Amino acid sequence: ADGIVFIGVMLLLNFDMSTKIFSISSHVGWWMLFLKPGDDHFHWPGSDEWDPAKDAAFSCLVTTAIGAVLALLAALLPYPLLARDMADEVAKDLARNAPQTWRLMVEYLSNTSRNAYKQDQVYRNMVRYDTKHKGLSALLDSSWWESFGRVKSRLIRRKLRRLDQAMAQGSECIHAIWGTASELEWDHTHNTMMTRIAPTINQCVDHAEKLMNECYRASIAGQLSDAQIQDLRSLVASVKESEVALAKAVHEFRQSVGLKASNSGKENHKLLEKWVLPHVLAFNVSCFLHCIVSFAEDLEKGNVDMNMLPLADMVGSWSDLVKGVFEPANINFVKRAMICINLSFVIGFFGHEPLIQPYCADIAATSSLLLSQFTGSAIVKNLGRVQGVVLGKVAGQIIKSFFHSCDWYNVVLLGLVAFFWSFGLLFVWHNGSSQTSFVGSLAACFGLSMILSGNCTPIGKEQVIDKQGTYDSIVTNIIACCIIILVDVCIGPGRADEHAVDSMNKVFDHIDKSLESHFDPSLKVALARASTLQAATDRAQEMSDHANNEPRIMKTAWKADVYNYAITRVHHMRFSLRSLESCMAEGFVKGGARNKFFQDLLGTRAFPDLGKFLRKRLGVVKKLCTIFEHDTTARLPVLADPDVSTEMRAEAHEHINRLIQELTDEKKLFIEESKPSPCMREDEFAQLCMTYGSLEGIMRDLRLIQHSILREC
Repeated sequence: ADGIVFIGVMLLLNFDMSTKIFSISSHVGWWMLFLKPGDDHFHWPGSDEWDPAKDAAFSCLVTTAIGAVLALLAALLPYPLLARDMADEVAKDLARNAPQTWRLMVEYLSNTSRNAYKQDQVYRNMVRYDTKHKGLSALLDSSWWESFGRVKSRLIRRKLRRLDQAMAQGSECIHAIWGTASELEWDHTHNTMMTRIAPTINQCVDHAEKLMNECYRASIAGQLSDAQIQDLRSLVASVKESEVALAKAVHEFRQSVGLKASNSGKENHKLLEKWVLPHVLAFNVSCFLHCIVSFAEDLEKGNVDMNMLPLADMVGSWSDLVKGVFEPANINFVKRAMICINLSFVIGFFGHEPLIQPYCADIAATSSLLLSQFTGSAIVKNLGRVQGVVLGKVAGQIIKSFFHSCDWYNVVLLGLVAFFWSFGLLFVWHNGSSQTSFVGSLAACFGLSMILSGNCTPIGKEQVIDKQGTYDSIVTNIIACCIIILVDVCIGPGRADEHAVDSMNKVFDHIDKSLESHFDPSLKVALARASTLQAATDRAQEMSDHANNEPRIMKTAWKADVYNYAITRVHHMRFSLRSLESCMAEGFVKGGARNKFFQDLLGTRAFPDLGKFLRKRLGVVKKLCTIFEHDTTARLPVLADPDVSTEMRAEAHEHINRLIQELTDEKKLFIEESKPSPCMREDEFAQLCMTYGSLEGIMRDLRLIQHSILREC
């Protein structure tokens, strides 16, 4: 009973999968050894029978401890590999990469026409920026134990967490521009405005870069000196001055070209279309500067009271072990794994001679190595794991046969071969794809165990190769794989493609709820849902990867390309929604009260109608997404609906025209400005451009998803 309880607890709690695999694999081996009749070479320390040189448990404990110490030494020598140090390096790279990405974006939008090669440079830097930002968050979460409770280390972690938040906000600003600019063309009107404001924007980026570098140095310095605080204040003042200069430059340009209340709605709509990209750029530059300034001010506050800075998470703490353990997916995984391991243990206990000897723990141990969360991908991964085990055992035995003698040079050569074998396959493990990495890890583990197993052959004696043992190992691996596949098919959590379809529907439900709240005049607070949408979108992408790996028996192939393209467009929509959330809220923060500009928009007749139109088109695209659950060659039933083939561009253009005309007629926006706004974040025309660009981005992404699905049909 205690063996079953141990396995259940290890499976239920949120231990790392490697911890679950190797702890259960070792446990079932000892469990079977205790049940096997005869002397198990295991005695209580201090008893007359206990001999440390022959005791199996003591020998295993010593070898495990030596291996653990060597693993720790590999991470500490010649210098320690600490998560905090790596977080410092990533933060430094982010502070350097962010201004470079902004400069590339300004350079791209300053071209006389859309340049695909410049666009690729911007995209590459955005991806690099996002990758490093995500890595920083994980490193900070993992570095909590390195602080050892020291105040300075805790303060630095909090500062770096605040830097991480500032970088995330900066990334959202970049993506907000990208969502509007990546698909648009522009003409000489755009070029004229960019020529006027680009130098001022570059000055803003230069000042922001100096402030970011100083903020980085302040983040890793611990307690700040008076001189450092003074430097921060001076740089903050220069950033604010450049932000005011940007608002002034945009204001002077608009006055020079004639944005007037006397213009018609169509005239102002044309100006809006031509000026949307420069205004979206200026708006987001202003938001980015605000993020950096707020970060610098928080650093100064945190110097007085550390609690003013955000608390960094602690990955691997005791609370993480029980978080979400009773979720249906985890319970289903525990149930399947318990059945597989215990059934394998029973089969190994009774055996099936001469194929399987009684009291064989190898089947249960292999079953624990084949643990997987999802049915579809489990079949492919289990076959890959069998490849890794067979490759490791057979290749390890072949290598051992060439260096079997006890001559000193054979021993040296065997050690070198073991080193390079481990080095090569561990490189595959850490740098290979998801399809090959686990094969490399298992081949390294089992191959090394075969290379170093047994004793060397004395000179003059015949070498003995354990072919029978290798064959038995392969047989037990195949049996374990068959048991797991059978259990997964009978009581699995459902097909991965079904989970992918369900995840896609949840993504569209999230978007629909966001649009409903954004266009609801009764709400006084701008609800922040973009982060929830990100989690749902990531889940959908993960399910698509699993669905692409599962067998499609009596079904058409999984439409991975179309699904992944739809997810890519949803990511664009997510940033467009985030842009809406920021420009509608006071202070331009998530969850803030709605500002006056957005309340004026909701007070029009055309803007709520535009929201209804967007939600209608979203519903049409959601209907088309039933293609992913349509797994036959028959015609997709939803194609009979005339809405799915209706062109949305003309109707969307008409809704925008009505909105601009209403704003013009009621003189709510297009008025002769007497003075510039304090900053571009508070400029109403820039806010309208940001709203217009976000809505255009959402409509464009819906249209592209619709086109890609209809082509597939």
